[in-house]
Amino acid sequence: MKYNVTHSLGFNNTEKPISGELTTVSNHDKMKQKRTEIDMSLILAVKCIDGIVFCADSKGTRFDIGKEAYYHEEGRIITKVFNADTFIFGTFGINELVKNGVRYKIEDVIQRIMTKKPSSASAFCELMRKEALQLSESFASGQFRLNFVFGYKDSNGFGYTIRFVELANEQQYDKHSFYNPNDYAMCFGASEFISSSFCNAVKNGMTVDEAASLLPGIMEALVYIGDSLLKYNPIGLPCKVVKLS
Repeated sequence: MKYNVTHSLGFNNTEKPISGELTTVSNHDKMKQKRTEIDMSLILAVKCIDGIVFCADSKGTRFDIGKEAYYHEEGRIITKVFNADTFIFGTFGINELVKNGVRYKIEDVIQRIMTKKPSSASAFCELMRKEALQLSESFASGQFRLNFVFGYKDSNGFGYTIRFVELANEQQYDKHSFYNPNDYAMCFGASEFISSSFCNAVKNGMTVDEAASLLPGIMEALVYIGDSLLKYNPIGLPCKVVKLS
């Protein structure tokens, strides 16, 4: 499926978005701000009438301290969204843990945790926090947090929740709702790629299958925009979709 894309990233655009088009943030000043590690991935999340769908890019990024620039980690395709028995989740931002010069890929750490079959998002967070404390001096000293997005069925069994969690080095982890918890279309990570008009492409009341078919095309369009207009594009293909229904 093809999508029309309004190439407004970083440029003034006073025109109202046309229905069905995907537009991006037109604030040039925002694009001048220094990028941080939290912007290094993009997760699209849609709350559907029968479940939740996540779609994430797979690009790996490293930071060159000497050149003060980000660069693509060639050959590495990172899995950023995952299925569990009772929930789905994704990670964005930091993509590896480092201790004594040894690097541990975040996707490998997550896969190891998933062999323990965590029964809930909270159980996963506690296991992940313990792993991060062992594998990263910087995490243990509170220099950064790990970012996760979870999708799961509400405890009453009638609805679905999307939750953003910043996992810290303390015993407890911080829980946050991202934007309005009632929103049905959300983005996490390199969110300057998408404005509120993301909802023009994602309709309220979609089914899981409809959203799972739509999101890869949106991600492809966003990668094209970034490749065309940014000095360094923090997102890249292929993308992966996971769903809970």
